[in-house]
Amino acid sequence: WKKKAPYMSVGELIWDIYSVTGYYDYTGALNNGDIKQLNLMALIEKADELEKNNFKGLFNFIRYIERLQKTGLDFGAVKGGSENSDVVHIMTVHKSKGLEFPVVFLCGMGNSFNKRDSAAPVLMHRKMGLACDFTDIDKRIERITVSKKILADKMKAESLAEEMRVLYVAMTRAKEKLIITGSVNSIEKKCSQWAFYENESDIKLPYYAVTGASDFLGWICMCVSRHRDGEEIREAAGVDYAGGNAELFGDSSKWKINLIAKDSAVDVNYKKKEEIDVE
Repeated sequence: WKKKAPYMSVGELIWDIYSVTGYYDYTGALNNGDIKQLNLMALIEKADELEKNNFKGLFNFIRYIERLQKTGLDFGAVKGGSENSDVVHIMTVHKSKGLEFPVVFLCGMGNSFNKRDSAAPVLMHRKMGLACDFTDIDKRIERITVSKKILADKMKAESLAEEMRVLYVAMTRAKEKLIITGSVNSIEKKCSQWAFYENESDIKLPYYAVTGASDFLGWICMCVSRHRDGEEIREAAGVDYAGGNAELFGDSSKWKINLIAKDSAVDVNYKKKEEIDVE
């Protein structure tokens, strides 16, 4: 943790300590564990808040805590109840790790993955080293090198693997119902892309389909389009039959798909200068 502290925010460092030691899960198993966990998360929020106010680094955070102890002040305990209380918790996927709720809304699944790291002029990998573009000063041209292409593909694969782990955490927080939302520019075009693999005989999607997706919604809908409840997607794509894999098509999970046009979700009088055809 001493080695991690210089390049991690204090909030990230505290969460890493919680995770590695199992302390967060341990407190959840105690009496009033949900409130104890809320207080642990409040410590991270306070650390993030201090960093935004230029109290950066672990040293400044510890000094701040020590001054509070000397003056007898405290953050104050978080007021909260159990997960069954009549409240709504809004949190990031990372902060939801280890928690469960009866109903979970997983929002913004149509947001694109961040692939900027693998597109930078100079790439750096902890194991594979450095790679950069080739620049011909005389001809005033720039080309991607083989080493950079290999490094970029490696970094992209690792980034997608991490995104999959995040999606797994997000989709396993719900006990009873999971509601997933996302927006796209064209329903018909996207559904055609998602249903393209509906006749694949293998239960797993092809590698190029997984790596070619640009967002969580793509991964989810490509799978659901092959399920018996994915009829809405198949109809929008103009696909009549999906029986590529009988095991997946007849899976016992239950899905309900709603394709909502933007015009039906907002006041049509809001449109002023031009028609909105985004769905």
